[in-house]
Amino acid sequence: LPHLDEATILRCLDVISARAGQLKNKGLNSWSFFFGVVNVLVVTWFFGVLPQHFWIVYVAETLVLFPIRWKHMAQAKPLSEVLYWLDFCWISNFLCNFGLVIFLVDAYYENDAVDRYMEILDGSSVRQTLFCIFFGVATGPLLCAVIALGNALVFHDADNTVSVFIHLCPSLLAYTLRWESQAVLGRWPRLFHLNYFDRINAWSHIYANAAIFYLAWLVPYTLWLVVRGMTMPSKGYDTVFHSLMRGANPVSSMLGWSREESMQRAKTNDFTVGSALIYMLLHAVAVLLALTVSVLCFVSMYFHGCFCLLAVLVAIYKGSSRYTYYILENYASVLQREFNDVLKSPAHTH
Repeated sequence: LPHLDEATILRCLDVISARAGQLKNKGLNSWSFFFGVVNVLVVTWFFGVLPQHFWIVYVAETLVLFPIRWKHMAQAKPLSEVLYWLDFCWISNFLCNFGLVIFLVDAYYENDAVDRYMEILDGSSVRQTLFCIFFGVATGPLLCAVIALGNALVFHDADNTVSVFIHLCPSLLAYTLRWESQAVLGRWPRLFHLNYFDRINAWSHIYANAAIFYLAWLVPYTLWLVVRGMTMPSKGYDTVFHSLMRGANPVSSMLGWSREESMQRAKTNDFTVGSALIYMLLHAVAVLLALTVSVLCFVSMYFHGCFCLLAVLVAIYKGSSRYTYYILENYASVLQREFNDVLKSPAHTH
């Protein structure tokens, strides 16, 4: 081969090898894919065959997936992503798991000192309120986020798997507690007290309690974002706000920023307090609208099931699009970027 042709081929091989290494580092290998598929099958099997035990799957998935995600967040470059855990979706999942642990302690741990603290749970109104908050959040903003954020079910990618999990699985758990309550109570009578559904009004209990819970997060988070969060990138930490503002977003256009200004601000993470307040306002509107879905999910088993199915199908489609890119388009786009200058030269343009 002529020297130029040989050099070009070697350069192509280096580029492809480097890209393959990047994908491998992201978990694209046989074992990651295997465990990803097995995980989906296990979750699906428990949900369909043993719904009374689905809460165990939810807790187990949390114990496995969250530490993996934390490690990846802490190691993220150029900015650490650990502050993402302050976002509403993460906080909701943490508190859900914490609540399940508290219920377990209350039901099965015999200790006089502990029992005195757990007496607050004896009142059915307390458990009813906690259920309403959980159901509203799980089947409203979390479930809708699967579709709104385009969560992708990518079997080999733990980060994408966690994103699907925190938004979808709480609603699946809510489905088992609401519509498979007899099976749940038959197996776990001391853990769950699901005898209050007839007393629940979808709007005044589900929607209202979930909205109050959201506002209890919104106010302190907004204050933190405005006072401290805006400067976190300069200290090496990313936030969900900065991450979303660096991509396509409606806030920039609402503030009248030009494309060049938006790109410059994204490059330097130089966003204004006004942009943060508008972002949080849009976040609040979206969540309060999404909570209306939880009302429909509570009154209709078919709506709840169909909406969960829709979210699953969206996640599968987004995941399949990712694999289509990996297989058909990935290396071509990498090579095109590598040889972009050559391809644009006069000798290659007509």
